[in-house]
Amino acid sequence: MKEFLYSDTRVYNFEVEDNHNYYVSEKGILVHNNCEWASAIKNTLGNKASGFTSHLSDHFYIINKLGDINPQGRAISQMFKKGLSYTDVLEEAALRMGRGEGTFGTSAKGVNQVILDFGRLINESGTTTQVRIWMDETATRIGSVHPYLFK
Repeated sequence: MKEFLYSDTRVYNFEVEDNHNYYVSEKGILVHNNCEWASAIKNTLGNKASGFTSHLSDHFYIINKLGDINPQGRAISQMFKKGLSYTDVLEEAALRMGRGEGTFGTSAKGVNQVILDFGRLINESGTTTQVRIWMDETATRIGSVHPYLFK
């Protein structure tokens, strides 16, 4: 049984001489000295019951005995491919950021964002290979993840 502690914890950002990579989480995800994003993804995946994950789920199909359900009726261009979960997408995002991939910046709402190219079509309409991920306002969890339809 796992136990998650939800309290302030002192953490350290460090750099190992000649090596800026290290492993995080039980899956041993290799990251490249980008603690803020690695921590936000870990916090998000470690607390799936929290209400903030409901917005993450809005862009993924729910697959059940009734079929594939688009919970918010979003355009298929804004839906990830059937069979993908936000866990799948965030874990791959962590791996890609660990390899130094991604375009980092700030969204129009002033929160941290990253755009990653997954190298394959990732939305149901088959129109993009890119994913945009935003942190929440506290920069401690992932607030949203969407297929990115660049203009």
